[in-house]
Formats: sequence, structure tokens, C-alpha cells
Amino acid sequence: MSVSRRSTTSSTFPSNGAATKRCGRYFFQILRAGCSTPASAPAGIARFIRRRLSAGGRLYRMDVTALAFQAGSFDAAVATFLFCVLPESLQVPALRELGRVVRPGGLIRLLEYVRPRGTARRILSRLWDPWIAWAYGASFDRQTERHVPAAGLEIVESRYVVDDLVKLLTLRAH
Repeated sequence: MSVSRRSTTSSTFPSNGAATKRCGRYFFQILRAGCSTPASAPAGIARFIRRRLSAGGRLYRMDVTALAFQAGSFDAAVATFLFCVLPESLQVPALRELGRVVRPGGLIRLLEYVRPRGTARRILSRLWDPWIAWAYGASFDRQTERHVPAAGLEIVESRYVVDDLVKLLTLRAH
């Protein structure tokens, strides 16, 4: 699992390596959690990571269930396709840890693959299951949304963003 502090709108980083996003005159600290490193990431992602690192960013390799950041260190967190590769037993601890490092009231956004509801896509996803598990260690059957209350987080929004295959969860830290 990799964690980077990076800017989503600019290629500059403060000297302490904390990611910032500028919104008007305000700057926000954002945690971007994922599970790829330049060595294991697809070529495009690896190039993106190398560009960000060469701009002064930092990449941290940590366990998402035990992040080495102080509580409330970030204004927000984003995790893309991280929870679909985490086993069910790590879902609540990982969600809880993201909630810990985000300031109270801060948002956590998760983009995840889910088992499609439509018959044709559901059947197709069942056929993909062995390959997805082998290639990525992922599953369409992770119940991340169901684990949110147990992690002490609040669901602000839950919506499909790619048909009924990819879901965006917006959570609020307490």
C-alpha cells in the first residue's frame, strides 16, 4: 500500500512534503491512499507517480490500517480502488484509520468496483472474478459501504459513476 501527499491541482509541493490543494486563498492537506508503487503500477500510473515525486512530493509506503500520521493531519482523503483489494477483515480498520487521520468533519472519497446489479453485467462480472482476483487481488463483492458505520464514519453520498460497476462513496469523519 502506498500513501502520497500530493496536490490535485498543482505540481508544486511545500518543503514538508504535505500535499496541498489551493481553493481561493486557502490551502488544504489531502491524503491520497492507494495500493500501487512505481515498480508495480501500470506504466501510465508509474510515470505519473515519478513526475509527482520529481516535483518534490513524497511517497510513503505504509499499512492503511496503521498510518504514521497524527490524528487530524489531513483535510480530506481519497482512495481509488483500494478497498476492493482489501480483504473483508481489513475493511473496518482501514476505514477507521482514514477517519482518524482526517480532521473532524473532513471528507473521505472512495472510488470502488462493486458487483453490478444488472443481470448481464452481473453474469459478466462473475466470469471476470477469477482473473480479477489473480491479476489484482480484487473482488467485486467487497462490502465497503456496509462497513462505514462500524468505522465511525458517516455516509454523505453513495452513487454509481460508471454504470452500476464503479461507485463513489463520500464519507464524513467525526
